[in-house]
Amino acid sequence: SKYLGGTDHADPHGYLRSHNYSYDQLYDLINEKYLIKMGKVAPWGTQSTTTPTTPSKPSTPSTPSTGKLTVAANNGVAQIKPTNSGLYTTVYDKTGKATNEVQKTFAVSKTATLGNQKFYLVQDYNSGNKFGWIKEGDVVYNTAKSPVNVNQSYSIKPGTKLYTVPWGTSKQVAGSVSGSGNQTFKASKQQQIDKSIYLYGSVNGKSGWVSKAYLVDTAKPTPAPTPKPSTPTTNNKLTVSALNGVAQINAKNNGLFTTVYDKTGKPTKEVQKTFAVTKEASLGGNKFYLVKDYNSPTLIGWVKQGDVIYNNAKSPVNVMQTYTVKPGTKLYSVPWGTYKQEAGAVSGTGNQTFKATKQQQIDKSIYLYGTVNGKSGWISKAYLAVPAAPKKAVAQPKTAVKAYAVTKPQTTQTVSKIAQVKPNNTGIRASVYEKTAKSGAKYADRTFYVTKERAHGNETYVLLNNTSHNIPLGWFNVKDLNVQNLGKEVKTTQKYTVNKSNNGLSMVPWGTKNQVI
Repeated sequence: SKYLGGTDHADPHGYLRSHNYSYDQLYDLINEKYLIKMGKVAPWGTQSTTTPTTPSKPSTPSTPSTGKLTVAANNGVAQIKPTNSGLYTTVYDKTGKATNEVQKTFAVSKTATLGNQKFYLVQDYNSGNKFGWIKEGDVVYNTAKSPVNVNQSYSIKPGTKLYTVPWGTSKQVAGSVSGSGNQTFKASKQQQIDKSIYLYGSVNGKSGWVSKAYLVDTAKPTPAPTPKPSTPTTNNKLTVSALNGVAQINAKNNGLFTTVYDKTGKPTKEVQKTFAVTKEASLGGNKFYLVKDYNSPTLIGWVKQGDVIYNNAKSPVNVMQTYTVKPGTKLYSVPWGTYKQEAGAVSGTGNQTFKATKQQQIDKSIYLYGTVNGKSGWISKAYLAVPAAPKKAVAQPKTAVKAYAVTKPQTTQTVSKIAQVKPNNTGIRASVYEKTAKSGAKYADRTFYVTKERAHGNETYVLLNNTSHNIPLGWFNVKDLNVQNLGKEVKTTQKYTVNKSNNGLSMVPWGTKNQVI
């Protein structure tokens, strides 16, 4: 290579290894160098510019220590925070591109460090499609082990959610377990994310990932052999120490022990909930945690280490901070709470204000306690965004042209509404920025779902979706629509008698005569 040096080594892979490089790293270095030569990014250690410059004759530059690039393979997972700097095509880009792929779990295949900045290369977990580089501070990251094949059956409660990826979020739900009573979950794959185990399998025709904490092994337990009397050793010495952590008791466990000397534990229903851990004890070859109610002094009992998912916790600290939170986000009665400890959900349309008064770190994650719309509870910081500071008003010179007053924020909001298009409308747009709309005649006098809303100038536009609720059609001005809020769809088993005189069955709620089946 003219710029990177060369070798005629018989074994280039071995040659690279001897210099602490991999073949993938060589490829990345070559790719970055050619991007620099083409003027797409700035040379190492300098700032990028929007105007490409013609490269001058190569000289022998002195590489600043702050501009050195290192790339390494990575096998982890990450969730992009709502507030982020965007995705970068290369780590040399000055600014990232805005992304909607937030609060989802992605695979991380590489780590790059440029100067003092660290990046992760994120990709779709199932397809491998790369999304781009993202700054370390813009994600919640966890280490992951490679998936392994398994062949195991578990029982699972109805209503438990399945996800398209391990450690999935509410945006990656593959379905819920149906039926009444415990169902059989047949696992075919297993992966460890941080300290938690996730299994992929099928139940009642649905497939997806579920945390092992929500599964119970259906295999019959093998009777333990009667222990032979032995001479007590120093391993039977009891050690107790204070601890500050949290734990969730697995569905399958040995019960709660009143003292660590008890031979057997008492069955407990306090499973799959988060408790505070105040002490740990070791006796013989067993280790125990003393768990208590997080919000009160009530002690629950001692539980064996293997029967819980444990995480270290720092002491809570008082804060006074305001965030924005999306409607539908769950609040919990404890930090790192489970579905059994939900305190409510954020109501309203559009981003709401969450006033935080307390903060606690659990393992690597931050949780905040606060209030929103009269409801209080804990929320992971990953689901909160710091509101943008209002810009100071700047005096402007008088002008003969009257400026348009912007009365609404220029942001896109997720909404749940339904709308009927008026017969006389100004048309449909692929983007709110289009000056001229296309004819909206074929949508007139029909009802559609509304999923997005955006203000542009003095006008407000909404994104219409087809009656299947999953294909965007385009943007309409709200002046061209009759809009109503849309509640959550719920199943019912009630029976009704249809009047002989009726308007027919419609393919969509609040449908018009043009949508009768």
